[in-house]
Amino acid sequence: MRRLPKFLMKLSLTVLFLAAYPLYAQITPAQVWQDWQNRVAAEEGVTLLGNVAQTGGQDLDVRNLVLRFEQPQFVLTLDLGQMALRQAGEEVLLTLSDQDQLTLRLTPEEGAPPTTIGGVFQHPNFSQKISRKGGETLYLTTAPELDFDLLSINDMDVAALAGRLAFKARDLTATHLDNSHNNGAQSTFLSISDLAVAAKLTVFESQSHMNYLVNMTDVIGTTNQTQEQQDWQFNLSGAQSQFEGIDQGQSFQMKTSSDAGSMSLRSDGRNLWILGENGPQETTITLEGMPFAVATYRADRSNFNLNWPFTPAPTPQEFALGLGIQGITLSPELWELADPKMSLPRDPMGVNIDFGGHVLVTSDLSDSVARDASLQSQALPFALRDIELRDLSIAALGATATASGSLSFDADPSAEIAVQTVPKEGVITADFYGVNAMFDALLAAQLIPQDGEMGLRMMMGLFLRPAAGDDHLTANVDFGNRGLAINGMQIK
Repeated sequence: MRRLPKFLMKLSLTVLFLAAYPLYAQITPAQVWQDWQNRVAAEEGVTLLGNVAQTGGQDLDVRNLVLRFEQPQFVLTLDLGQMALRQAGEEVLLTLSDQDQLTLRLTPEEGAPPTTIGGVFQHPNFSQKISRKGGETLYLTTAPELDFDLLSINDMDVAALAGRLAFKARDLTATHLDNSHNNGAQSTFLSISDLAVAAKLTVFESQSHMNYLVNMTDVIGTTNQTQEQQDWQFNLSGAQSQFEGIDQGQSFQMKTSSDAGSMSLRSDGRNLWILGENGPQETTITLEGMPFAVATYRADRSNFNLNWPFTPAPTPQEFALGLGIQGITLSPELWELADPKMSLPRDPMGVNIDFGGHVLVTSDLSDSVARDASLQSQALPFALRDIELRDLSIAALGATATASGSLSFDADPSAEIAVQTVPKEGVITADFYGVNAMFDALLAAQLIPQDGEMGLRMMMGLFLRPAAGDDHLTANVDFGNRGLAINGMQIK
């Protein structure tokens, strides 16, 4: 099953854009169909079946159209019904049957009985216009409605199993500009006004069931591809999700919502870059019979970035990772449960992490077989060589903590994870502001037991030392030849 997710992505693009790599000089129905056959022939394990009939002039109908993708672990069959190719001036108009049948047969590696999954795609009024100008080919795709429903598992009706898996998209439009036969450049613009996924699971033995719904609005996606690099950009104006169910007779519900968000990805065949950010978001949890019937978490904004090499190299390669969540607030119900006396500051909280360094990649991280083998050996497919902690900052309960520094590593790449993650040397410096005031507030809120106060203050005195400024403590964590030392005191 290792190639299945990758193929499903290719299959979706095939249905949307069909001839993504045109080889023809003029656009005619026969050439569009020929290019489809050429494209499928270039894919390992893929077969294309269809009966071609000429309906007049250059127009073609391809009946009983079937795409089949076969691998040792699975066989995926997509029955597309009929495809019509019509010459419309200088364009070719392509339409499909309103409904496609999907069958997925999974064969476990251990020799267990196979599983057969059946589903249906519905896309009434799906159409695509294909035109050519100069060395570029343009594809204009529209699908007012695109739906998928899981229908059966091993010939059993999913509805009878009290389950469901469904997907829907509304007002899908896509523009694909292809110049691959000249310089390898391609670009795609995709717009969907409403995108939703719904799932339902029932466990009869425990009389439990769960429902999950995700809905996104005004989804915009763009891709740009050359022979050297691929870029993806996704934006949405809002998203909502709902997770609810009953477990052991107790009901629960979780709702989330967020404003505009975006994500961009880039790959050059050696490295992967990911950058994401999100506006205000809110999560509400409802638990039947709990002291807090409703609890809400909010955040003003969040961001994430990753730069990671995934191909082996003889020398260490750069990496970077960042995560930030700002403006975190909790609902009064949660505060009332934890702090009924209102002893704790309730200012917005936040966390930010930003670090990078160098890593020696020893296995191809894009190869699932290599990844699995590495994990089974209890060794990572890479070895850390150095880390620069540019910023670690936390603000909560009226106190703030910051840390920065650098660490180096020299463990053998074949060593176990616990060995690889132990630094050889380096220093991390941390500063804490308002910790004593926070400690007093926690005592007043009775979140720290009175009989534990002295021991905790002694621990703070051992590992933190006073610094200039009001309620300012600092710590110096040193990894060296002698082991671990904090503020000069040897720990290990």
